[in-house]
Amino acid sequence: MSRILKSIAPYWKSIIIILLLLVLQANCDLALPQYTSNIIDVGIQNGGIGHSIPEKITKDEYDIAKMFMTDEEISIWEKCFEEQDDLYVRTENNDKRLDEYDDTLAMALIINNQMSSVTVTQFKQQMAAQMGVDVSELENVSVADLGKRMGVELETFTKDIEDADGNEVPTECVDMRIIFKAMYDNGAMSKDTFISMRDEFQSTFDTMGSTLISSMGKAYAKSMDAKAGMDMKAIQKRYLWISGAKMVGMALLIAVCTVCVAFFASRVGAGVGRDLRVYKNVMSFSNAELDKFSTASLITRTTNDVQQIQLVCVLILRMVLYAPIIGIGGVIKVMSTGAGMEWVIALAVLVIIGFVLLLMAVAMPKFKLMQKLVDNVNLVSREILTGLSVIRAFGREKKEEERFDKANKELTKTMLFTNRVMTFAYNELSLSRYCMGRSSQN
Repeated sequence: MSRILKSIAPYWKSIIIILLLLVLQANCDLALPQYTSNIIDVGIQNGGIGHSIPEKITKDEYDIAKMFMTDEEISIWEKCFEEQDDLYVRTENNDKRLDEYDDTLAMALIINNQMSSVTVTQFKQQMAAQMGVDVSELENVSVADLGKRMGVELETFTKDIEDADGNEVPTECVDMRIIFKAMYDNGAMSKDTFISMRDEFQSTFDTMGSTLISSMGKAYAKSMDAKAGMDMKAIQKRYLWISGAKMVGMALLIAVCTVCVAFFASRVGAGVGRDLRVYKNVMSFSNAELDKFSTASLITRTTNDVQQIQLVCVLILRMVLYAPIIGIGGVIKVMSTGAGMEWVIALAVLVIIGFVLLLMAVAMPKFKLMQKLVDNVNLVSREILTGLSVIRAFGREKKEEERFDKANKELTKTMLFTNRVMTFAYNELSLSRYCMGRSSQN
């Protein structure tokens, strides 16, 4: 193996190109599962809305949202928008910064979204607690009448809300933010009151997973965009088309990288085979040197052995180099998510590498045996061809066929074993690559 690596070294320029192509291919391989997940999570479930901060928002909703925010959050909120006509339009479109702002504003926007559609039952329960009466006393009182008591015009609306069984059921709801805004404008509620509401919600917020928080934030942005008059179907179609086009582009890029890597690796392998000059060296052997090797062995060395060396060079440049690249890339991807699970991926990479090395250790003796068996097949074939007339004269065709069949079956059996082991190792690497991509998206 060390001699093969030394033979590859002169082609360092091609090796650098191959490494760059493999890094690019690994990046695309690791990114594709994320796009697949986004098409389902963002494109289908969230209607193409990728962030919690809406693209457009009405002036009333823009002001109401700030009630539930701290001073720092209000500063971020105002920095993201610019007033245009009767709307506020988002001017911040950098995905990385928007992801950071989504995390910062998540609690305020989720509270805002929940308060915008409180069921009539929950609304009356809260009003009864605030008024110090039993909720049964408000059972026959309409929402509009309750609003009049507080000097606010309240109207109910119907919204599909999931029940205990997970089915969406049309439910009468009330926008409680109208009451809060009226009380805030009248001085009946202060900013500290809203902050205390956030503190009460904190324990519930902490128990939510990042996926649920993200989904609830995007639901708020979706409702705000719809209120601002945006075509939600067009937004969803645009997101799906763009994401699909990116995936097709990445798939094509992976295909191009694979073809280019195969091309350069094959050139390096062919160059190594040429540099060995086995046939030329054999032809220059003296009689004493020729006596050390059988003719069948020399035929094998000048044909099959050179081909195997070329194949090993190609496998080193295409598979062996790619395995650590995809492993390191997967660990880096997981580290960037901040999930704290990179040690699991690192352990998995080490286990897979150990497993592949074990398979190689099992297959290597068979590879050595296979070379001897190839020599044997060449020997039998040459003896049959050179002694053809004698074989016919003595009627030994059946016997020679049996000799060749025996040598060929032994070689076939060994080659099937080694190919199955190598295929299993390749499938293991392919599975690990897929798992790296899937884990990096989480």
